[in-house]
Amino acid sequence: MANPHPTVVLPKGARIAKANDKTLRFTTFIEKALERVIPNSLEEYNEIRTYRQQLAEKLVDTAITSDEPGMALAYIKEIADRTEGKPKQSTELTGEIKVITPILSGLSIGEPDEND
Repeated sequence: MANPHPTVVLPKGARIAKANDKTLRFTTFIEKALERVIPNSLEEYNEIRTYRQQLAEKLVDTAITSDEPGMALAYIKEIADRTEGKPKQSTELTGEIKVITPILSGLSIGEPDEND
């Protein structure tokens, strides 16, 4: 029977990433993919472009050209949240406040001590 866990020989300088390593996070892979240059973008757009640029332009174009108002509003909200920041949410607290006066050594605060 073959060994189910064969020995792996790593190239010089290579390392095995740990499970909590940031380099293994899905968002890290997405970031790297978004920064890749679009093949033939120089010929098509007369400039070198990345997938990040392409997605941003697609988002803006869809917000402008969408025939469905609900979808257009969703795209516009997404763009506004990304550029202006999300609106602050207000928080309202309700209830009672009770003041408790602590008693130290059997004396109330402000009461003179007999030894004084």
